[in-house]
Formats: sequence, C-alpha cells, structure tokens
Amino acid sequence: AVSIRGFTPGRLGSRTEIDGGLYRVGALRTIGVPADTRVDARIEVKLTARLSAIVAGRNLADPWHTEFTSGSVLATQIPRSADLQLVWRLTT
Repeated sequence: AVSIRGFTPGRLGSRTEIDGGLYRVGALRTIGVPADTRVDARIEVKLTARLSAIVAGRNLADPWHTEFTSGSVLATQIPRSADLQLVWRLTT
C-alpha cells in the first residue's frame, strides 16, 4: 500500500485553506479486491476568528471503492462521501 498525502495545505486568500490527499492501494488478488486510487479534498473558510466552515470529500475519483480488513472474509464497498462542518474554537 502506498499513501501520499496530497500537498502542503495551501491558502486561497487570508481566510480560506485547501488540503488534499492521494492514496494508492495494490490489489489483493487472492480475495478478489482490486487495486484502488482514492482522492480526498478539504476546504476550510474562516468565517470569524473562532468560527470556520469546512467542506470535505472522500473517494472523489470513483463512486465507491472496495476495502478489506484483516480477519474478515468479506470485502466492504465504501461509497463516495462528503460532509459540511461548522467548527467553533474556544481559543483563537
């Protein structure tokens, strides 16, 4: 398995930060799990000194990918997903 953290978090102006990741996993041929490349992305916008809005997406390259956990005979289908968070920080 190879994991490459995307790029150093970048800034789009003084209030917006972007981050991403690219992950490559080889095939597990003996149990029928194909190789996979996963792309994740995250954008954070600081609304105030303490409040941020964050949009994150996982598995953006494909509608789903197959994962296998050791000790399990069955593979699991992991769908593309996204979420929106509002984060309130107690200190600045």
